[in-house]
Amino acid sequence: MSDAAPRAQTDTETDAGGHGLRVPFSAPTKSGLPLSRSTKSLVPRARRALVAAVAMKLTLDLLFVCALAVYAQTISFGPHFDGALEYADGRVARGWVRHLDDDNLSDAVEVQLYIDGRFAAAGYSDSPFEHGTAPAERLGFNLSFGQLPPGEHEARVYAVSASRGVARLTLRQIGGPLRFVVK
Repeated sequence: MSDAAPRAQTDTETDAGGHGLRVPFSAPTKSGLPLSRSTKSLVPRARRALVAAVAMKLTLDLLFVCALAVYAQTISFGPHFDGALEYADGRVARGWVRHLDDDNLSDAVEVQLYIDGRFAAAGYSDSPFEHGTAPAERLGFNLSFGQLPPGEHEARVYAVSASRGVARLTLRQIGGPLRFVVK
């Protein structure tokens, strides 16, 4: 029993009951003895270097994911639009929309109307729009739909754009929602 006393390390951790694996706080050397004081000072430096390397990797990963998200947003939601839903009642909605892309300023834009979150009508902005706040060169849409029940409703109009050729269609809301009351 006298042999076991010198071999026991006092800088170990076990669970409260004293059973289980003993884990040394300081890494032993090849000889099985704890590190010297001069060698112990290298351990915190190595830990700091490891923590700095892990933090740098996480930062680079975050930057990569952000760049990928911006790229996906640009590809998926390609052309940008300008427009507004100017008027809506129980049977008709009208407004204007146009591409912000200089090459497509005068092209008709496909639009979809949703009332109270449900699809109501589709069409194109292909006629001159003389109402509301739109300048003369903007094209308007006039969408008809079935009679709505009495009460308050909310209309939203979306421009339809094709991304990646025609592989994917995306909707981009034009202007804000327009609330109206049907009597």
